[in-house]
Amino acid sequence: MSTTFWELVESYCDDTGATEAAVQRRAGLNHGTFTAWRARGVPALPKVDVVVALADALKVDYEDLVRALLVSAEYLPAQVARARADGLAADRPALAARSGRSRGRRLREEQDAAATRPPSSDRPSVEG
Repeated sequence: MSTTFWELVESYCDDTGATEAAVQRRAGLNHGTFTAWRARGVPALPKVDVVVALADALKVDYEDLVRALLVSAEYLPAQVARARADGLAADRPALAARSGRSRGRRLREEQDAAATRPPSSDRPSVEG
């Protein structure tokens, strides 16, 4: 399991022949985002929609990407992330480089659907 964001990006690019610029485009990021992150490091966790887009672009599990970003932003020591990933790997199959929607994308779509769903008729109406 890769432990940093850059290792995930490099692994994906090596496996697919894609460039970092192509990953940025697929994730809908500005042209200089990766350049800035390389020069100054990943400053903090990106917004959820950015992480979901990156997980989809890199075809990695959402939680694996968040863990890699935490390591890259120095919020989580690499050895702690590796130990946790090794423990998780025993509990679930590898999900890297799989096709389809990431778990993060599915969760986001479920949340969006729930937020736009009309109120249930089971709840009593409030009348003034």
